[in-house]
Amino acid sequence: MKKKIFTVTFLLLHTISFSQKLISRESDVKKIEENKDLFIGKPLSFLLNEIGPAIKRVMANPSVNNNSHVGNFRFNFMDEAKIKKVRNKGLAPITLVVFVKENFEWDLQSRVKDKETVWTNEDIKKYGNLTIVGFRTYGNIESDQVK
Repeated sequence: MKKKIFTVTFLLLHTISFSQKLISRESDVKKIEENKDLFIGKPLSFLLNEIGPAIKRVMANPSVNNNSHVGNFRFNFMDEAKIKKVRNKGLAPITLVVFVKENFEWDLQSRVKDKETVWTNEDIKKYGNLTIVGFRTYGNIESDQVK
């Protein structure tokens, strides 16, 4: 009986510990660089599953070919209005840049008007299988405190 209780308790704690996301708030983004070995070579969707805060803005810099540069996505966890407030306070918004191996297309003109920089479920489906090759994070941790 004690063995069953131990097993059930162990499995429950094991499940709970793995169900928490690595990034639970904007200022945790640096953890991705610290744990980059977990993500390098994995699909973008794997990383996105570890991010708790909603991605509110994305910009992409696709590669035409990998000889000139590697394509990337720049993710922010605040919308344009909040980014403007943060910059007006002399801070840089927390940004996660994800470099991907494959070439991809990104055309702002073909995206929904006035929502060109909004990350959508369709984007996850379209770009989720791209392979991560690197990261860069920047911005002021204090920027997630700006109201």
